[in-house]
Amino acid sequence: ETLFNWLMFDVEGARCLDLFAGSGALGLEALSRGAQEVDFVDANPRVCSDIRANLGKLGSDKGRVWHSAAEAWLRARRNDLASGTIAPYGLVFLDPPFHQDLLQPCIHLLETGGWLAENAKIYLEAENSFDRSKLPYHWRVHKEKDVGNKIFLLLIRQPYHPLAPT
Repeated sequence: ETLFNWLMFDVEGARCLDLFAGSGALGLEALSRGAQEVDFVDANPRVCSDIRANLGKLGSDKGRVWHSAAEAWLRARRNDLASGTIAPYGLVFLDPPFHQDLLQPCIHLLETGGWLAENAKIYLEAENSFDRSKLPYHWRVHKEKDVGNKIFLLLIRQPYHPLAPT
């Protein structure tokens, strides 16, 4: 609920990516709030099946489910992005399983692969030990919350300036 309060004016019409989709709750909520479309990516086939079933129950044709590891999906679909078959995302949800070092490689691929629209919003959940200094310098923390052993960050990808400090 906190997240979608933070995103109150940013979901409607947005192209969304729910990487590490899990239950699909974030992407499904985005669709219910008027997202243009959501790509759900998860490595667990049962999870993907459940998300497809939930999309069917909602009667939504605006969600696509991809059974793949997140990093592999970002690498495999890069040509589609380059050709214009896929457009950059304005809203990305990153909620990987903790303690598996999955977040940093995906952040790098999202940034360097052209996956993010200028001024994209990135919602990130991570363990408290996550090193924020490893975020791209132009991803600015817009909102944050600490709960127990987790941090929740809403980041805004500001325009990239190659001469800015790293």
